[in-house]
Amino acid sequence: MKPEWLAYLDEVKKGWQRRLSRKVAALAADFACRAIGHDWILDGGRACPKSHEGCSQTVYRCRRCGEYDYGYEGGPAHKDCVVCPWDNGWDGRP
Repeated sequence: MKPEWLAYLDEVKKGWQRRLSRKVAALAADFACRAIGHDWILDGGRACPKSHEGCSQTVYRCRRCGEYDYGYEGGPAHKDCVVCPWDNGWDGRP
């Protein structure tokens, strides 16, 4: 049977290895996103940034790195709002 202090060191080592693995995975995902672009998926919505009543803006999240897009210029949520039917007088009815 291992001494208590040696068992403790084994647990510390396992925790360190898990943290290191997560950091390596995050760096790999960040590199992939920088090299080939984000892999955006729909992750909810938020209030319309143009304050149109009854309208919302899609929020996207990158499947690889976890970064969110809340409508920043150049992102998919911003592109969704560039051509806004509400700006042209649409009242929300089909």
